[in-house]
Amino acid sequence: MAHLTPKENYLRIGRHEQAEYIPSLIPFRDRILPTYPIGLFAMQFGQDTLESGWEQPYGEWQDFWGATFINYDGFPAALPKPGHFPLKDIRHWDKFIQRPEVSNINLAEMANEELSHVNRTQLALTSDVGFQPFQQLVALMGFTEALCALEEEPEAVKEMLNYMADWYVPLIRANLHYWQPDIVTIADDTAAKYQPLFSLKTFRDIFLPIYSKLLSPAHEIGALIDYHNCGKCELFLPDMLKLGISYWNPCELDNNLFGIKMEHGRDLTLSGCWYYDVQPKDPQEKVRFLVDEYLDTFARDGGLIAMAFAGPLDMSIEDAPVWKKVNYWICDELYNYGTKILA
Repeated sequence: MAHLTPKENYLRIGRHEQAEYIPSLIPFRDRILPTYPIGLFAMQFGQDTLESGWEQPYGEWQDFWGATFINYDGFPAALPKPGHFPLKDIRHWDKFIQRPEVSNINLAEMANEELSHVNRTQLALTSDVGFQPFQQLVALMGFTEALCALEEEPEAVKEMLNYMADWYVPLIRANLHYWQPDIVTIADDTAAKYQPLFSLKTFRDIFLPIYSKLLSPAHEIGALIDYHNCGKCELFLPDMLKLGISYWNPCELDNNLFGIKMEHGRDLTLSGCWYYDVQPKDPQEKVRFLVDEYLDTFARDGGLIAMAFAGPLDMSIEDAPVWKKVNYWICDELYNYGTKILA
């Protein structure tokens, strides 16, 4: 029986210390989810109001800066509306981009209300910096024009994104002050399946200083940093480690995960790394063997947040029973073997 709370065990792994068991982001038995999102998450989604909570609006809506997004029922995230990119020329961004006015809201009251419903002795609270500079550029210009702007007018891009980041930082600082999260997430998807979407030089020249600026309030309160970046983004990891990240998710398989694990050990906590195609007809012995191999590869030093599952990400309610038995075996083996290897 574990003695650490889910929160403390999760934070120990983020601090690169010895944990009691491998946390899983799939609840099972007495293992509740170890994290809980709080704070001004509306900033992350770029809605035109400041609210607490995870939900994005459905349908069509605009963000703080005039980009149009579409979100449909059943889809997990909003996307920029195709063909509706308002910023036509990055050289004249200042004629279009204006700092939004935020309504006078009582952040202390909002935080107290939300935190009154959370047991933070058991759960590690997470919040978000709210601004994803590359994705914001794409939302305003589209991929083609955004990538051309990075190459042809880097100084104009830097001016615009820093102008926007400077607006966010006081909000981030207030958000973290009132909610006091344990973990702060910075997210920006800057890579495709086979390579990053721009060079390391561009990353260091334009984006890294902005990430550093956005994370400064998190460092002020001593929060751990969780870095979200999809695709083959391993080229950027050394620089992000210098900014103090503790966790990286979702650790997609296009990266050299084995090499990253060998190089960094538990100094970088990997959230993900599940690389097996488990099928409903696979025998129990095979499924449990694959889970053991997964944990032996990535978790023997404790530096893993497990994200092991079977079935499609967009699994329907009708399909769920087909995968139920296999996922039970996966979770059960994560629970048992994941505790054993750290004993």
